[in-house]
Amino acid sequence: MNIHLEIWILQSFNQASRALHIAFTCDGGPKEDQALWVTFQAAILFHLPSVYSQHVLNFSIASLQRAEQLIPEANFDASEFGDQGYKVFELTSQSGHPTGYYVAAESVEAKWVARKDCVKVW
Repeated sequence: MNIHLEIWILQSFNQASRALHIAFTCDGGPKEDQALWVTFQAAILFHLPSVYSQHVLNFSIASLQRAEQLIPEANFDASEFGDQGYKVFELTSQSGHPTGYYVAAESVEAKWVARKDCVKVW
């Protein structure tokens, strides 16, 4: 099943747990009544729009060098970055071009939820 996620909405950020939530939705199709709920755990830095619906986006993990280009003012300690530490998830277009958006977090997970269960949106 090929699902085209058309709109993403920044749901919430919890300062205490540093959990960042984003919901992706579809207009029509078998998942129209659901949202892909994406949670970034221990998010320490991010640059994101509140709503985005112009292009298909891909998430990729940036190299240390690319992370330093995306966030030049951050002082990345290489020992805290990578498999055992923080990762910078860069958002790129479907063709791989940078959007300038990113999330620096320890991990990310996603699950399908009912649209009505998404906080502060529907």
